[in-house]
Amino acid sequence: MDQAKTFTSVSALFTETIGSQSEQSYLASIVFITYFNGFQLEQGGALFTAIENENSGIFTIDYSSSLGQGQLIIEGEEQENSVSFDTTFNFVAIDSSTINGNFVLQGEEQEDSTSFNADYILNENGSLSESGNIDFTAELSNNEFSFNLNITESNEEGQEETKARFRGTLDDDNNVFNGSIITEFIEDGVSEGSDTTSISFPVPDEIFTDPNPDPNPDPNPDPNPDPNPDPNPDPNPDPNPDPNPDPNPDPNPDPNPDPNPDPNPDPNPDPNPDPNPDPNPDPNPDPNPDPNPVITPLGINFYRFQNSDIPGTYVFVGDEERDAILANPDFNQTFQLDGVNSDGSVNPAFTASTEPGDDLEAFYRLRSLDIAGTFLFVGQEEYDAIFAQGSDQRDKWEREGFDSEGNDIPEFYLYGVGAGIGTPFNRFQNLANNTFLFAGPSETAAINSNPDFSATFFDQGGAFEAF
Repeated sequence: MDQAKTFTSVSALFTETIGSQSEQSYLASIVFITYFNGFQLEQGGALFTAIENENSGIFTIDYSSSLGQGQLIIEGEEQENSVSFDTTFNFVAIDSSTINGNFVLQGEEQEDSTSFNADYILNENGSLSESGNIDFTAELSNNEFSFNLNITESNEEGQEETKARFRGTLDDDNNVFNGSIITEFIEDGVSEGSDTTSISFPVPDEIFTDPNPDPNPDPNPDPNPDPNPDPNPDPNPDPNPDPNPDPNPDPNPDPNPDPNPDPNPDPNPDPNPDPNPDPNPDPNPDPNPDPNPVITPLGINFYRFQNSDIPGTYVFVGDEERDAILANPDFNQTFQLDGVNSDGSVNPAFTASTEPGDDLEAFYRLRSLDIAGTFLFVGQEEYDAIFAQGSDQRDKWEREGFDSEGNDIPEFYLYGVGAGIGTPFNRFQNLANNTFLFAGPSETAAINSNPDFSATFFDQGGAFEAF
């Protein structure tokens, strides 16, 4: 079963970061969890150390996770016109397979030329997998620019070499190099052909200097100069400008400002004022309003049915759909209602709002096209990812919430994960059949603490907070 096809996202959670720094050294450690397509991919930690001397330094990463452990070491040295780096790395996976290698670079920079040469080696499981060399030179002379790049790779299948040569001249405005690049491919000493392509690229600012530099440059130039300076500056600027100008001035100032402005304006005005304020506000508002008012949902209880034909598969429905399932013998023999008390009353799985509101997030219902009778609730971000152009999930789920105009609308609204207002619910994936279950705090704890359950139901984390 390909679990990685349920979502289309990659994320990382850094649960702890510790660091210290001195004039010549730096030390930091992190603890992390990475997720791929909604599933936990890896968890572990890394220790970073860096030591810097006058012209040299060494940077080390020691890494250990649920996938394996390894180390990366970079030693570098910089002189007036040259630089060198020696990089080594090794990694041992949990299956004892190994990858290690070395990358050595030597570079030199002169007034009109730059060059570097690098050798690399890659080993897998103690045997040479690949080695190679990268050689690069570039020259600038009399408004002409050229570079040569040679890349040689050797592995068990043979040797491949790529050569690229560029020759270009500067345009009349000293802004763009125009020329052609010739690329040749060589395999085991035999040319496989070449390509010639015309290219243009802008000139870096530092290549050409102002022939008439300012004899008295500003010692503190503006780091963010105005890209569109005023072509008609004020000939009589304010001799006492505001030392704290508004960083976000009103683009549409009032043409008829209040001649008697409030002498004590609110220092913290509402950034999102009500566009339709109450025309008859309460003349005697509560002087001590509740800072945490109880929000009454506008709506709907959701009940949980278990599909007896596919054990471990659940569906969540509202009152009307619940009654329809119970009244239909084609359905009520397959779907068993959870939460039924001895007196015949039924406890809902959770309660949601049918209308949007402050701090509420929209959730949509999708029907699986791969597994009959399987439904999933997703938030806006996951909904957009599933139906994004190019997503491999587009043809696996069908939207369920169309209104009379054919628009897909949310099934309900709930608080998002971490709101700290409602009851948290986690989402589990049944690894046996790739279906889903939403569980409250007590059921989440029961599943995760029971090896028989946790081996089948994978906890994907918080899904929402219910009323």
